[in-house]
Amino acid sequence: MDILLVGAGAVGQAYGLFLHQGGASVSFLVKEKYASDLASGLRIYPLNAKPRPTECSLEGFQTLTHIGQVGERCWDQVWLCTSTDALLSGTWFAELAEQAGRSTVVTLQPGAQVLPFLRSHCPEDRIVSGLITLIAYRCPLPGEPLLPGVACWIPPLTSTPFSGSPMRVQMIVATLRRGGCPAKANPATASQGAFATAALQPAIVALEGAGWQMHNLRKSPLLPLAAKAAREAIEATAADLGATPPFYRRILSGFFYRRAFGLVSRLAPFDLETYLKIHFSKVGIQTRQLLATYIAMGKRLERPTAALELLTQEVFGEVDPETQENGGLGEM
Repeated sequence: MDILLVGAGAVGQAYGLFLHQGGASVSFLVKEKYASDLASGLRIYPLNAKPRPTECSLEGFQTLTHIGQVGERCWDQVWLCTSTDALLSGTWFAELAEQAGRSTVVTLQPGAQVLPFLRSHCPEDRIVSGLITLIAYRCPLPGEPLLPGVACWIPPLTSTPFSGSPMRVQMIVATLRRGGCPAKANPATASQGAFATAALQPAIVALEGAGWQMHNLRKSPLLPLAAKAAREAIEATAADLGATPPFYRRILSGFFYRRAFGLVSRLAPFDLETYLKIHFSKVGIQTRQLLATYIAMGKRLERPTAALELLTQEVFGEVDPETQENGGLGEM
């Protein structure tokens, strides 16, 4: 099986390793300026290994730097490992979809606008939606006894869900499982992912407003505001999808987020606070655009958006997320 991963950020490298270990031949499509970073292979640390992280090497893959090269091979799957704002920018995905022929297109991006965008350039029966459940980052974080590379951690009792054509989904799930990454078919992946993103993003914005310091966030008025904003984002998402809001919408509160952050901090084998600061600073444009989308969606569907608007103003001031620049082929 030949798989092309678009983007070689931490998430792309982590899934690339699991797909490779599952028997697939993987290649990466990156901007030309990043190709040299991949030339000597990739060093990846699965943090779930006991008793200590084990270094894994990913070598011998092909690196593409131009979309025109995609059409030179027949790909079974094309994984989109970019940020949402990079995916939606420019015309590169339309060209990629044309070059990729009948390959399965796997999307991992959050955001309600992602699937409609993909469907405008690619037949729906080729699209498989996935929800990222692992955490991957460039290592080492400060104080980590690791060499430069990528570290990834699969939280307990989680597996990566996928929805789409059953045959296409089953091929993805089977390959990941063989490679050591828990995965499953779940027809509701797209909606569950949309709701999870709506619940998470306001809390991340509040953490940014608290200087990326959890002890500041715990006593900040931004935390209960973020909980209210998350409930608004979920309500707008449900109305847009024509779906029932998930049960946890009712329990979202400042107390809930304090306990959730605390639990993950204790379980994670790395400094969660530092990871969140580095990762979400890198994809900051995506975060701002997601909040802008929830506000626009809520207004269009006549749902409340006051908390979302106030949170955006408190943390980002007058910055308009829709005017931020992006460069395409960004990495997750």
